[in-house]
Amino acid sequence: MDAAVALLQVDVWIGLQRAAGASDWSWHSKASSPYRSWAPSSPSIDQGQAACGTLRVAEGSGDAEWLDTPCNSITPGFVCRLRPRGEQQAPGARRC
Repeated sequence: MDAAVALLQVDVWIGLQRAAGASDWSWHSKASSPYRSWAPSSPSIDQGQAACGTLRVAEGSGDAEWLDTPCNSITPGFVCRLRPRGEQQAPGARRC
């Protein structure tokens, strides 16, 4: 995993969202995907509130989990790629 991602200290929006009053989550791109990787305590925000799906990397382990976060509290940021654990960056490859 990139050191920059391993040191991530904020929740980063991954493009997943739920409108206020809705129960279904959808991707911002409108792409369909049944895959979800919620942390054990998520989603937990009341369905009456808008929520955004965010990624948090656990300190120490580097494990990533999804959380539901109020959309108005997200710090701007993005993840361009998570490299599988143990994979080395190719020589000359650009970092994002």
